[in-house]
Amino acid sequence: IHVNDDYTEAVANTTEKFQLTLDESSSLSSTISGIIQYKPTSEWWNNTFEVRTEVPIVLTNGAEIRLDRIMIKGNEAIVVDYKTGKQEPDHKKQIDDYALALTQMGYSVKEKWLFYVEPLELIRC
Repeated sequence: IHVNDDYTEAVANTTEKFQLTLDESSSLSSTISGIIQYKPTSEWWNNTFEVRTEVPIVLTNGAEIRLDRIMIKGNEAIVVDYKTGKQEPDHKKQIDDYALALTQMGYSVKEKWLFYVEPLELIRC
């Protein structure tokens, strides 16, 4: 989901692909709606940024990382890593590594966020 308008189609596609029940589809729709309408992040979904999701990056050591969401405006980037489980100490290091990789690619990383989906919690790193 890059912008608000993508949300309905994404829920429909996921419902069909995974043969979700009506209750499961409704729960998914509610969760995504909550994320998109979450005040601190609502700007992320309104076409302000060039959005890239599931971005693979090969590091100088040959390892590959995959960034959940990058929002780019000019040369500035905002990095978001979505998490579905509980907070872990290595999550901060992981997003710091993502930001370092983007910096090495010439971007100015303006913000780094860990976005825990359930329960909904947003942490600026």
